[in-house]
Amino acid sequence: MSYIGYHKKGFTIKADVSLGLDTSKDFDIQGKNTNLGVFNNAALGAGYSFVRTEKLLFGATAMLALDLSYFSYDDEEKISGVTHNYKNEVTFLTFSTGADVFGSVRLGNTVNLFANVGVRYIVIGNGKIDRTDKYEKDNVTYEGKTTINNDLKGKFLVQPTVGIIWRF
Repeated sequence: MSYIGYHKKGFTIKADVSLGLDTSKDFDIQGKNTNLGVFNNAALGAGYSFVRTEKLLFGATAMLALDLSYFSYDDEEKISGVTHNYKNEVTFLTFSTGADVFGSVRLGNTVNLFANVGVRYIVIGNGKIDRTDKYEKDNVTYEGKTTINNDLKGKFLVQPTVGIIWRF
């Protein structure tokens, strides 16, 4: 969901809340070239709309954002005749700043086609990998967990968006 409000002189406020599918080729926990997960983010910003006609809107805003991404995968492996069950989870939590360039085209009285490209620099961020190993041997259940934390500060996020806006 996005809200874009602009003044007749062009000053613009933009707010976004997103939930969707996330893909990444930066790590391999799902045994595929591209991992599939979910994301959620919220962003708020202000800027200027260069084109503000009844049919077209085009502008740019400086943004602050909070992002969360989550990937998981379960697998198993036999070691010395004992089956180990693994649960792998990767979580990214970031606070970032950057800019959005957006545009919309009016298709009818209440519907617009919308496109946005957001680029963010991660000011604070952490990537956490958890791997839980659970197995049973001689009627005793064992469980261990390994956690790796990665500092994501200084990385960039790029988020293109296409959608439909309902005007009211």
